[in-house]
Amino acid sequence: MLPALKDKDFILARQSSNLDPGDIVVMNLPDYGQVVKRIHSISTDSIKLSGDNPRLTSSCCEQTQLKDHLIGKMIAKFSLPF
Repeated sequence: MLPALKDKDFILARQSSNLDPGDIVVMNLPDYGQVVKRIHSISTDSIKLSGDNPRLTSSCCEQTQLKDHLIGKMIAKFSLPF
């Protein structure tokens, strides 16, 4: 998620039904575990994710993910030192 998030950043996420493309979300995906990605597109029951770093791709971004796996939407970021 560089440059938006860096290694050792802490994020605070909250459950939300107000989701829009561009929002950063935390999802618990069955094949990948917990991931932090940006919403590329959203439909009634699924979300397509994207990463911010164009040099790295993630296989979890190549397919739509069920909204049921959504943990929350990022509402704050904290960088060390704090």
